[in-house]
Amino acid sequence: MGEPRRGTDDSLEERSLNKGASASAMAIVEAARARSGGRFGVDMHADIVTASVLAVLNAVLRLGVTAEDRPEKPSIAAPRA
Repeated sequence: MGEPRRGTDDSLEERSLNKGASASAMAIVEAARARSGGRFGVDMHADIVTASVLAVLNAVLRLGVTAEDRPEKPSIAAPRA
């Protein structure tokens, strides 16, 4: 399979689990990180957008991403007078 490449192995799949107004949705996300390889995140919700966001969060947690991984905050310049 080889080493996962950042930004190229990530994928999202969304599915409806039934029909009609009471339909629920399932989102499956595959994400990759050089240090920890690929991981999946899955979630179900009545709203597909919510299911997708929750699936992404699940994948991020499974990859072991922490607050220490985020880049430094950019400095904010003082407003001009």
